[in-house]
Amino acid sequence: MTDRYSKLPSVARAFLSESTILKRETVVWAFHEWMDTWKLAIAVLRPPHIQSFLHSPNGREIAPSTRHQYRSVLVRYLKWLHGRGVLRFAPKELKGGSVRRIPVPEPAASYIRTLAPTHKKSSLHGYQTALRRFHRFLDAHRLSLETLERKHLSLWLAHLNDAGLVPKTVNHQIIFVRLYFRWLHERGTIASYPEDLLRVSDMVKEPKYLPRPLSPCADEALQRRLANAGDIYSLGLLLMRKTGIRNGELRSLENDCLRRDHSGNVFLKVPLGKLDNERLVPIDKSTEDLILKLKGNDDALAEKRFLLETRKGTQTHYHSYVIALAKASDGLNTNGKMGTHRLRHTYATALLNAGMSLVGLMKLLGHTDHRMTLRYADITQETVGKEYFEALNRLECRYTEVLNEKSHEDIDVNLYKMLEDVVHRLAAMAAGDDDFKPTARAVTKRIKRIQQDLKERLPPHLTNQK
Repeated sequence: MTDRYSKLPSVARAFLSESTILKRETVVWAFHEWMDTWKLAIAVLRPPHIQSFLHSPNGREIAPSTRHQYRSVLVRYLKWLHGRGVLRFAPKELKGGSVRRIPVPEPAASYIRTLAPTHKKSSLHGYQTALRRFHRFLDAHRLSLETLERKHLSLWLAHLNDAGLVPKTVNHQIIFVRLYFRWLHERGTIASYPEDLLRVSDMVKEPKYLPRPLSPCADEALQRRLANAGDIYSLGLLLMRKTGIRNGELRSLENDCLRRDHSGNVFLKVPLGKLDNERLVPIDKSTEDLILKLKGNDDALAEKRFLLETRKGTQTHYHSYVIALAKASDGLNTNGKMGTHRLRHTYATALLNAGMSLVGLMKLLGHTDHRMTLRYADITQETVGKEYFEALNRLECRYTEVLNEKSHEDIDVNLYKMLEDVVHRLAAMAAGDDDFKPTARAVTKRIKRIQQDLKERLPPHLTNQK
């Protein structure tokens, strides 16, 4: 059991103590967290509450397959509660084997159909979720699109805030609805300008979290545990750590995913992923051996489509890797919650700390913008610190050589002014990059000390002194 197990009520802990299946803990914990959000007690629960949870357990709709897994665990838990008299209604009152998805109302459905030719399926799902939630708000407050005013949208923004959505989700809702308003305005459905209804200032400032790579000790221990476990999910996680691929890319890897160039170098062919691009990731001998182990024998080679498959020959599920990672990382000092994406963080950070260029890492990670790479790789610690102190040492050595010259009169430049220019340049760089500000302050402090040293050693006319 994980740390969050201790935060559950005693009745939930009693249920989980009868089983060691991690999926049950995940669902039960999510259910009680949802009840805490809505300030509900087990004694007052009714079937509509259960249906509402299964529709969006974490504030957004989930896939039908995930909803089915949640329902199977939750029904078992509710039966257990009902058998002990804690739950008032019988779980058999829950109708159907799954939750019926509420259709997107018109004209939102028409708008989404116009997006289908140019948007990915996942993007369309985001529009559907946002517009379905927005129209549900309109129905609850008896509002129509034609009569919308700014005060109504202010009420909707407050509703999003009260729902406890994370800032990124709130901003997605605002963007999707604002684009929807533009489409409605072009067709004369709403008279108000979309920019008057929803403004740029309504966007929530998103927190910038530092990446969370594992420490070298935890990283080495985790890789060893994953290798010793031997099951396909643990080995798949080990492959993620060795190549930096995403979980979705791992599950989509074809069985024939190895490529060789004319020099004999081996590469992993990563299929179309999050950014719709393919790429080749160079791998070493140990990673090649790991992939060959996952491929299996030659007899199964022709039958397998994916490198990692279930016993039924279908694509593996994300949840299986979450369970395997939780088991492998149990007891390790991971310094925070452990997720599969932290393997990618660790891969990127390790390569940068070893001296790999940012451009090279961009290609390996499949990014199209260096800013995306900087968010995944923690270059603000070991790498930047090392380069910072090396640069300062070179700077001090350079000025020491100048000061040790036989005659100060031979110096035809104003060293004090040069350093002042460096300070101004650092300030300009820090103004557009919050992550760089601590480094800029430290360097500036060091330069000020050098300037003071120059004032004491050089003649006044070389340092602009009166």
